[in-house]
Amino acid sequence: IRRKKPLPVTGRSGKGSPLHTLRSLDPSPRQEIKLRLNEAPAVLGDLIESSSRSRLTRGQWRARRNEHAAAIAEFDLAIEKDGRWVEAWHARGRSKDAMGRYAEAVDDYTRALRLDSSNVDLWLDRGAALATLDRRVEARADFDRALELQPGHLSARWNRGVVRRLSGDVAGAVLDFLELLRAAPPEWPFRPDVERELNTCATSGG
Repeated sequence: IRRKKPLPVTGRSGKGSPLHTLRSLDPSPRQEIKLRLNEAPAVLGDLIESSSRSRLTRGQWRARRNEHAAAIAEFDLAIEKDGRWVEAWHARGRSKDAMGRYAEAVDDYTRALRLDSSNVDLWLDRGAALATLDRRVEARADFDRALELQPGHLSARWNRGVVRRLSGDVAGAVLDFLELLRAAPPEWPFRPDVERELNTCATSGG
């Protein structure tokens, strides 16, 4: 099951940040505000220190450094300040996923999906976590939904093919893998993986 990388960093803070560099120039208040805006979005989280966005940004930065426990603490605060943050629920789910806390990750992805059911990556991430928990029927349903929203999504089709094979639907898996080979660009790095899966399907009698 393929998983996506953590959400990208959208800001940074600390003494080495652009905000501190700008302050050292000692411009007038109006000039300083203009300079800060010109640095957005890199220092936007620093401008509203206590905001939910700031906590989300810090959590994303922590997750990027694989500091997932610290990232989760930041996401907790972001959600506490504003429980409508789809990104915060999603990001916290990914960090829990990375720590092997798959059932908790599923819960966070589910909360995020209640807020945004059109997010393909959320369906993909929840499906991957469900598959890891051997909840294959539910995982297959999530990958189906991701493909309904975005039929050309290669990771969703790959994951559905794998889940189909593991569930005994070898014929369905073959259809997904053949569609991957047809739709993926020639330089797609996972072509050998798809071919191996097709060989596995062939030897299993499907």
